[in-house]
Amino acid sequence: MTLGLLLASLLAPAALAAPTPNPLVTTSSILFQWDYLGKLGPVEHYLTLNIQPAIPFHLNDKVDLLAYSDLPINSQMKMIYASAPGMSLGDYQQFLFFSRANSGNTYFGIGPVFSFPTATNPNLASGKWGIGPALQAAYFGEKVSYGVIGYYLFSYAGDPNKSNVSRTYWNPWLTFTIDQQSNFGVQTEPYYDFIANQAQVPLEVYYNRFITFNGQPAKLTFDGLYWPIAPSYFPNWSLRFNLTLFLLNN
Repeated sequence: MTLGLLLASLLAPAALAAPTPNPLVTTSSILFQWDYLGKLGPVEHYLTLNIQPAIPFHLNDKVDLLAYSDLPINSQMKMIYASAPGMSLGDYQQFLFFSRANSGNTYFGIGPVFSFPTATNPNLASGKWGIGPALQAAYFGEKVSYGVIGYYLFSYAGDPNKSNVSRTYWNPWLTFTIDQQSNFGVQTEPYYDFIANQAQVPLEVYYNRFITFNGQPAKLTFDGLYWPIAPSYFPNWSLRFNLTLFLLNN
């Protein structure tokens, strides 16, 4: 598995925490997620951006659909590491979660995840088309919210000269409400590559602040990650910053 896909899987989207009864079915959003790794293998100051729109659809009185996308952009910061290449796209992933309609402040969605070989840097590309099952579950309380998102992805076509893809990712999270404008929480993102027999498990603490951005509700997230289990070329720590823009559905 290439580094681009490895980072893409680590940056898969975490469940949304917003001040609504069930933001997964009442709120459209687009998340901009920046991850900074001080060192990744031979590369100093590695930076990634993931663009993650989430759009819920009320299909009928019994079924809701959450369309959740993930497009990673990889970059080595040229301002610090002068010989770094320019930015490149990673492989695009599309999640489709089907859930029971009108489920109140609880959520359970299942469906497929698709991976498309859109990476523009051949050294960071899987070259494979992928598919697999995914699920997401959550509970949104006044003081405490918690949930999990996870998937298994395997390749079924693509460049025969590239390794097959077989990996799983999980993101359990727990959030505590401070007030209407802020909350904090803990989470982890266990990931396992069955082809490379390689695991990654970060431990994370994050803080969310809800603001108004250009007249629209938004959320700022500050996240610190410690890596007790990771490949030898990974750093011991990394940082994450998110900007989430919300659009409340009628």
